[in-house]
Amino acid sequence: MRAYIIGLGSIGSRHSRILNDFGFEVIGISDSKKSIKDIKYYNAIREIISIKDISPKKNDILVISSITSLHTKYAKLVKHSGARIFCEKPGPILNSDKIKILFNLRYLPFIQFIKNISNKIEYIKLEFLANAKKWHPSEDWKRSYVFRHNLGGGSFLTNSHEVDLISFLGFKKNKYILKKRYKYIDIDNQKLDTSFTLKNTSNNVNISSSIITNLERRKYEFKNRHNSFIYDFQKYKKSSSTSSLSDIDMTYYLMWEENLKNNGTRLPTATDNIWIHELNKLN
Repeated sequence: MRAYIIGLGSIGSRHSRILNDFGFEVIGISDSKKSIKDIKYYNAIREIISIKDISPKKNDILVISSITSLHTKYAKLVKHSGARIFCEKPGPILNSDKIKILFNLRYLPFIQFIKNISNKIEYIKLEFLANAKKWHPSEDWKRSYVFRHNLGGGSFLTNSHEVDLISFLGFKKNKYILKKRYKYIDIDNQKLDTSFTLKNTSNNVNISSSIITNLERRKYEFKNRHNSFIYDFQKYKKSSSTSSLSDIDMTYYLMWEENLKNNGTRLPTATDNIWIHELNKLN
C-alpha cells in the first residue's frame, strides 16, 4: 500500500511518519522539491515524484497537506483517482463526499466524552489564543502561509478546529455572528484577520481565537444544567521527553487508525465543510 502526500511541510511530514507506522510506503508529491534532502522536517518519505506521475491504486491513500490556498486546486486534480482522499483543514471549496477533511481534534478523548453527552450541553466556550510567530522558529514568519492572505492564511481558516467542533457536536450551523479583527498587512500588502470571535444568536456558543497574542491559551468549556466540563490544553503539553506523546499528538494516530481500518465517519467531507468557507465570507 502507498500513501501519496501533497505538501511536504511539518504537517505533511507528520502524516508521513504516522502512515509509515501503519505500514504504508510513503511517496512525496512535489514539483519544487527534487530530493528528500530538500524537506526541512523529519519524515518517512521514500521518494518524491511530480503530481503528474501519481498512479494510485484502490487501497492507496492520498493526503493533501499543502498551503490552504492550494487545497481546492489539488483536490480537483486528484478527486477522480482511485485512492481514498484526505485533506488537511480547512479543506477545499468543493462539493465532494469523497474527500475527507482531517480535523484531528474530533479524536481528542475529552471531545469524544462531550460528544457522548452533547444532547445535554447547553453552553460552549472555546478559546484558542496563539502566537503563530513561534510555530516555526527557524523560518521567517512573515513568509508563512499563516500570515499571508493570498496563501489562505489568517486566524479564521488557520484556527478552524474550534469552528468545526460546533458541527461535530451537533449545534446548528446557521445564525452565527462572525467578527474579525484586522491588525496586520502582509508582505503582499493584503489585510489579514489576526483574531476573530464567533457567536450564535442564542449566545450559547462562543469562540474566540487569535494568531498574534502575548496571552497564549487554549481552553474549552462546556456546561449543562448541573456541571461544567473544562479542558485546558496547557496541562497536557508534550513533556521534554521525546518518547512521550501529548493528547494532541495522539489524536493524529487515533484519527488515522479509525479511517484506515473502516473509513470512519467522524471526519467531515468536503461537502460538509463548505459551511466554514461560507462563514469566512461573512466579515
